[in-house]
Amino acid sequence: MSLYEDIQEVRHLLELCGDISIKPDIKPKKIMNAIKSYVPGGNIESGQVLLLIDNTMFGSGKQGMMLTEEMLFAFSNISGKYSIRVKDLESVSPQLRKSLGVVPQIGLVLNGSYFVSLPGMVEDSDKIRNYIEW
Repeated sequence: MSLYEDIQEVRHLLELCGDISIKPDIKPKKIMNAIKSYVPGGNIESGQVLLLIDNTMFGSGKQGMMLTEEMLFAFSNISGKYSIRVKDLESVSPQLRKSLGVVPQIGLVLNGSYFVSLPGMVEDSDKIRNYIEW
């Protein structure tokens, strides 16, 4: 089964979060902004993006996370830029952590160590509370 097919199987859960867009329902401008902002060299095509999480206040897509069949790319002011090959992902755990030791921040812990901050998901925290390690 492809990663895209896996995403489609859990689409109903992912769509509980308003900041998540899934192919083919991702706005082209948002994809292009994300690619320019946090894909090294901007070397992917917009059609490769399977899932985009937009963490920006006004929906520009310049911070967040995107997933292709082969790569995961992420960027936020809190976590910085990050990319990893999908085949190198051993674990993905949704968690709540304290940013700067104070502010609770929802995000994903990749491979048990790197925290991808997803601040845009905070407003949807009541919907996803059952799926996150608090």
